Amino acid sequence: MASSLTKPSSLICPGHYCFFWRKAGTKFAAGLHDNLEAAIEAAVEVTEDRCGCSFGTCLRLEPAAENRDWYEPHEPNLEAAGLPWFFFIPDPYKLSGKARKRYIQQSEQLWGRRHWEQ
Repeated sequence: MASSLTKPSSLICPGHYCFFWRKAGTKFAAGLHDNLEAAIEAAVEVTEDRCGCSFGTCLRLEPAAENRDWYEPHEPNLEAAGLPWFFFIPDPYKLSGKARKRYIQQSEQLWGRRHWEQ
């Protein structure tokens, strides 16, 4: 999806770079389960690539005032593609503490000072 290190739009779903993304042909057990065996038993095959977020509809899939940005970095996929952990995070506001500081420092090196205000 991302072919350069240009800052991506925060309104585009990053697909498999998001922890909630479900790939066709894999199995997924929605919700919480008492143990691993119960989760495996509840797992169903994913028939098409899709968002699997159970918290609500993601703003990146359906831009609407009532939706939120549920993106959560899938760091192994980002790393495999040579992308930094923060690549699809548009600003530091949802991060806290050390993560916020690290985001500001590293993302400003890539995209420029206070890029999230532009």
